[in-house]
Amino acid sequence: MPSRSHPVPVYVLIGDPVAHSLSPVLHHAALAQASLPGRYEAVTLSTEHFAEGLRAMRAFRPQGVNVTIPHKVAVMAHLDGLTEVARQIGAVNTIFWEGDRWIGDNTDYLGFLRTLPESLGNGSTALILGAGGAARAVALALRERGVTTIHVAARNEDAAAGFRRQILPDRLGEAQSLTDLPTAGALLSGCDLVVNATPLGTRGEGCPLTVEAVAALPDHAIVYDLVYRPRVTPLIRRARHRGLLALDGLDMLIEQAALSFERWTGHSPSRQAMRDAVLPHALLTEVAVSESRP
Repeated sequence: MPSRSHPVPVYVLIGDPVAHSLSPVLHHAALAQASLPGRYEAVTLSTEHFAEGLRAMRAFRPQGVNVTIPHKVAVMAHLDGLTEVARQIGAVNTIFWEGDRWIGDNTDYLGFLRTLPESLGNGSTALILGAGGAARAVALALRERGVTTIHVAARNEDAAAGFRRQILPDRLGEAQSLTDLPTAGALLSGCDLVVNATPLGTRGEGCPLTVEAVAALPDHAIVYDLVYRPRVTPLIRRARHRGLLALDGLDMLIEQAALSFERWTGHSPSRQAMRDAVLPHALLTEVAVSESRP
């Protein structure tokens, strides 16, 4: 445990941006349900001031830290150790104390794996949109599920290719630029699953796939958008209009948060209590986005 004590345990989310995050709602619900003291704060930490901000955070010694975009990879160099899962993924979303050592973990991986539809497994083909920390966790989960072929598309084709070499050397698949996907009909027509692991769609802005790209997907394809606010992103709307099963990121958000909470406190929180607390906030975002759309 950390040597420095606080009046109540403090848990922190760091990233940029974080104002939209529902993590404080989830963790306060978990603390209340478990009858544990504590507070959870979202702190904006820019890339420019990341190293000095993290040093100050460590000196403050919060009980636990969550890490989100854009710091999930960069934070690894500032920690004392990594769990095996975090090492394999090459990204961290949870930091905990082991004595006086700051250890990085990744709960995105299990959070995604536990919310994948059971129909996906051996022999399936998936397309991951993005090549950052969330995409790395998705890739490990898909590999464990037995997905045979995993394509990757990112804004930069070199980043997509590097991701495939580093994370998926044992899987078939191609690396693409997102801008090339509308013309990749053969690739898209063979996909059983598309996972959006980019921030596109947050606050209802942007869509990683064109109408043409979605149209090329087979009728049985599943679209899983890790964006959770709003729940109906432009990608989900486009996929449902096409008649496809489309899942939002709320279940994964809840599961990864619960796993972080377990790591920090030793208590397994009620996922239903967390869902009940966060759902009104997600629905309010839906209304706000809908009203702002022309």
